[in-house]
Amino acid sequence: MQYTAYIETKADDQLSKEFKKHYKKIRFFSPKILSLLISFIFLFSLLQVVQNSGLGPVDSSFDDQQGNLADSPAGIGDESVFTLEVNVIMKEEVEQAYPVTEQLVEIFWNMRDVQTNQMGEYTVSSNTDENGIAVFDLFAGEYTLRVNYQGISKNETISILANTENKIDWMISKYSIPSYNLEFKDKNGGIIYPKETITIIYENSPLLLEPVAIQLISERAEITGFEVINVRNIEKVAIIDLNPIENFKVGEFSAENPLKASIYSIDVNKKSGN
Repeated sequence: MQYTAYIETKADDQLSKEFKKHYKKIRFFSPKILSLLISFIFLFSLLQVVQNSGLGPVDSSFDDQQGNLADSPAGIGDESVFTLEVNVIMKEEVEQAYPVTEQLVEIFWNMRDVQTNQMGEYTVSSNTDENGIAVFDLFAGEYTLRVNYQGISKNETISILANTENKIDWMISKYSIPSYNLEFKDKNGGIIYPKETITIIYENSPLLLEPVAIQLISERAEITGFEVINVRNIEKVAIIDLNPIENFKVGEFSAENPLKASIYSIDVNKKSGN
């Protein structure tokens, strides 16, 4: 029994020495461990602050949106803009031509919004100066140009070319038709409504392929606008089918109340040069 008790006491003493030895090592390394732990907590907190402030890694979807914008007509990503000069001219009959001053000129294009990722229509506009010229600075790409002169308007697709001086002549031509006939069927007791077709026939006047508007004017009646539906030119005779924009009375078309007819066309001449 004494021998057994002696062995246990020796083992306990050995265990105590080992514990003291490791305890000294732990005490030696504990400041380093504590320092590393504090550093880790500080770095983790700093990372959270950076991410919350928006300075963290860039979302790849933003790069994709920027790539889409670089291909858009607005030319995002392109470092240079290029000049577009629009010269608006009014030509009455054949001989008379003069610039149109203070005329609104609009340019449209489609572009993706970075914030909403939705396609939208954007526009810039300018009035013509005393020479009938409106000037724009645009990125290279495709645009829609519109000039609305007293209700006479047209949309024209244009291309802005890089390193090129782009110029456009927007010619509004007005012709008076001295002699013409109107053909229509009275279906509503003397009133013609929109979507009902009437036909204007004239000869020995300009035969236009694409008239944009026709107006009939009298001393007693207001200007009546029409939508051009079909144009047929047969030798020297022009036959144009129209739909009225507003309803009118058949009685306004009479010998006692003669109507003057005017026809409008728009010719766009696109010029570019170095």
